[in-house]
Amino acid sequence: MFANKAMYFHYTEWVMNHPRFVIVMAVLILLSITSEPWLAAVLFILFSIEIGHRIALMRYRSNLNPYKMDPRRKSELFFLALDMVAVASLLLTVFESTLPMEAGVLARFARIMYLLRAIRLFRYIDLQSILYSPTYGMLVSLIVIMSFFAEGMYLMAILIFFSVEIAVRFIITSNMHFVSRKQKTIEWFFWWVDLAATVAMLPMFAVLNAGAALRVLRLARLLRPWLVIGKNLVAVVREGQFMQEINLIILILAVLSLGGGFIGNLTHADYDFSRDGQITEVDHEMLAPIWFAFRAFTDPGNSVPFPESNSIAVFSVVAVLGGVFMFAFFIGIGASIVSGLMGKLRNNDLNIANHIVMLGWNDVSPFVLQQLNILSQRTFSRVKLVLLHDEEKQPEGLTQESWVTFRWGDMENSASLKRINLAMAKQAIVNVPDQQSASENLAHSFFSLLAIRAENPDIFINYATPGLSTPHLKSYHHQLQVGWDKKNFYNKPTVILSQADVRANLLRQVLSYPDFDQIISRLMIPVRHDESTLQVIEWSGSITVIDEEAWMASACVQYQKPLKHIIQSMFSRGVILVAIADTQLCTYPALSMNDDIQIAYIVGIALDANSLMGEIDFALRQEWTPQNALVMDNSYPLITKATRLDSTEKIRVVIIGRVEALPLMLKRLLNSFSSVDVVILDDLSPDEHADQQAYIRRRIGEMEGADARISTTLVRWDFSNMDFLREHVHGADRIIISKPAHISKRPHAIVANVLSHLMTILDELHEKPFIFPLVDSREQAEMLQKELYRFDVEHEVHVVVPHEFYGTYVAHTSFGMFSAPNAEVYNSQRVLRYVIDDLMADCDKLDAFISRLWKWARYCLKAYNRSSTASCSITAC
Repeated sequence: MFANKAMYFHYTEWVMNHPRFVIVMAVLILLSITSEPWLAAVLFILFSIEIGHRIALMRYRSNLNPYKMDPRRKSELFFLALDMVAVASLLLTVFESTLPMEAGVLARFARIMYLLRAIRLFRYIDLQSILYSPTYGMLVSLIVIMSFFAEGMYLMAILIFFSVEIAVRFIITSNMHFVSRKQKTIEWFFWWVDLAATVAMLPMFAVLNAGAALRVLRLARLLRPWLVIGKNLVAVVREGQFMQEINLIILILAVLSLGGGFIGNLTHADYDFSRDGQITEVDHEMLAPIWFAFRAFTDPGNSVPFPESNSIAVFSVVAVLGGVFMFAFFIGIGASIVSGLMGKLRNNDLNIANHIVMLGWNDVSPFVLQQLNILSQRTFSRVKLVLLHDEEKQPEGLTQESWVTFRWGDMENSASLKRINLAMAKQAIVNVPDQQSASENLAHSFFSLLAIRAENPDIFINYATPGLSTPHLKSYHHQLQVGWDKKNFYNKPTVILSQADVRANLLRQVLSYPDFDQIISRLMIPVRHDESTLQVIEWSGSITVIDEEAWMASACVQYQKPLKHIIQSMFSRGVILVAIADTQLCTYPALSMNDDIQIAYIVGIALDANSLMGEIDFALRQEWTPQNALVMDNSYPLITKATRLDSTEKIRVVIIGRVEALPLMLKRLLNSFSSVDVVILDDLSPDEHADQQAYIRRRIGEMEGADARISTTLVRWDFSNMDFLREHVHGADRIIISKPAHISKRPHAIVANVLSHLMTILDELHEKPFIFPLVDSREQAEMLQKELYRFDVEHEVHVVVPHEFYGTYVAHTSFGMFSAPNAEVYNSQRVLRYVIDDLMADCDKLDAFISRLWKWARYCLKAYNRSSTASCSITAC
């Protein structure tokens, strides 16, 4: 691990961000408030080592991302400076015996240095997330009130706390992109008020004539949190229509009090209404019986110790019943208001910037969040994501993560989009709901685009839609083009990621290349930190074809070499050249370059972008000799012909259960096979069977020449009579097992049960087709894979998780757009997405590369199974 710099810093970051490490550091920081020189010396050494690692980690991050520092990196530099001051203060304890501490100035200086050690605790508090929350506002209110009577070291601790908070807020606010000048002015106004209030806490101002007035400035810090609470309280009262009920009960109480007081004054003129033990002139005034009646009707207890007459007893009983009712009414109203207020505060406006917003929720959303978290940890980005859901209840599958903030509202409503501070976000992921028609999905996507662009015209948007992404007019460039936009206002980065298209391409490739989903997924987002992935770099050079051989040259034309030699040289050093893009963002496979182009971007498989850049330069400058080539019969660059797993021209596929985007998958298969015979077994009613059969035939009829090449048979089956499968799976080349159409509870159990019986039937038939169970989660897939691995089954079973693959694709595309600091980097991410699309698409643009990649990955997989220490240039297998 120490030899691998990337892996070392990955685990260093992981340890320093672990909650247990935070607890250990908090204990050590508390121990630093010590007067023992030996303990201070030990802590000084430990903290110095930690700070050294943080400095090295920050330099490593800067090398990975050399662009302008973001607010997180600026905050890290600020806290690093505080750490150095805090650790340096330990030297005061180490050399305490040699320092004269009798003087008052030195004593105060020593106390300040002791307090500075506690500053390190601020590093482990996520101030950016809690800085503007109502809870933090109440904490600030408490500290401000305490500052009025705090003296000495306590006042200094409060002053240090507010000074650090002011500095962090300055970093955050100065890097915010404000929608309007008014919002920017308000935010900076509060900052200057808080700064003035903090400066007024300095003891030096206490001796001034205006010292008392300056101390009152501390109360200005209470303005922000109480304004938020008051604003939400007023909104709750208005929205809940509580004023009508409150006014009604107040009027009823006034009538009872006035009426009861008037009757009591007439019928009991000599009664002690004031309850002071004697009858005075006060008891004869009208106010005394009215107040007595008011107390009786608002008190759930009996306010009369002993009735002096029957009428007083009856009145006391009635008053108690009325008082209980009044008390219960006010409790109910108060509980409703408090509940509404808490809901408003939980759904309060966020004051966050440079974050990702996720609008909506569907079946793929949990996988997108999971993969985004992996990318964030891998790149040390600490992404902040805000989810806007249309229901107050958190959606199923959303786990409590510190980096995810939940809000609810309508994504087409301007107030809801302001609540998540969309105007200051960098990336938006729109999850189009499942179980909607194509027209509803299109309408939902279109109107949400209008709402999002109205709040933030320049934000990057990704649409994760279950349907297709093709335009509905031939003249449209993309599906969400706005007809009345003549000024290119909506011509901003907007990517529509079709789940149906990705699923169809995935199944088409998996049927030809088993484990295709795992290889491509790990090339996009690796499981381990030391795995190679698809990388893209900016590179200036050219490709020139001379005598049908492509030559690659640097921008200065000083270095040039045959492209195939560069590919072999890079491969021998663990880097694979995949594709090359020109200035127009057109991609060309590196294995089949037939045109002269100017190179703008290069895509390859490497540990990181720096490795890809370095290996290209090294291979281009290296003197080529035959000894430099990798001499291995099955090596990637020496494969002369790309062959699929099954070279037959016909394929027979048996589908058990429901497979989404089936017609599209069949269309993709026509590019790989001359004829496709499909048998579908599913639990359908007679009407559904007829409708589904007519739908499949209609869709196949829309494909040119598909009627003669695709044969489909739809069979009704109840998933219980397993012997029924025997005649249908006989002679199958591929078998797909998916969940039935009408079973929603535990569909993975159905898949496992069918797989168990199917393997017995195939053993009896002495056939070994490739089997592809489709499940909904990686946990289900791992459980099934472990079970099959335990018994070393002879059949080729490849468990596929389509939702996870699509979620990986969405997360990879979204994170690439989010991390792009400028147009050039964004274009490079577009090139990378185009290459990934070509890897999955029905066009055979990169099919030769896929074949070589797949064969090499399976070779690595076999080597890895033979030895746990085996290593390959492609670790994605």
